[in-house]
Amino acid sequence: MEKCLIFGTGSDIWTDYDNGYEGGNIQMSKVCDICGKGPLTGYNVSHAHNKTKKRWYPNLQSVRCVRDGQNVKIKACTSCIKSGLVEKPVKRTFQAS
Repeated sequence: MEKCLIFGTGSDIWTDYDNGYEGGNIQMSKVCDICGKGPLTGYNVSHAHNKTKKRWYPNLQSVRCVRDGQNVKIKACTSCIKSGLVEKPVKRTFQAS
């Protein structure tokens, strides 16, 4: 398996060629799988107006949901979970024997 280094802004991202990489079409880890909400950028501004760059990340939670009849694990933001956009799988009941 070959590795390819893709230079992103601010950080380096490693991806596999066998992972379905098609030139910039990779799934980022800090993006909601449902609504696509991602990090926002801005500045920390001190009292003396010194500005340093800052990123605000969405509140992502790893949650199991039903997609195309399959139970899969996705990363969803809490606003999508609260609004009911995530269809959770039915809980299995076990019978004691």
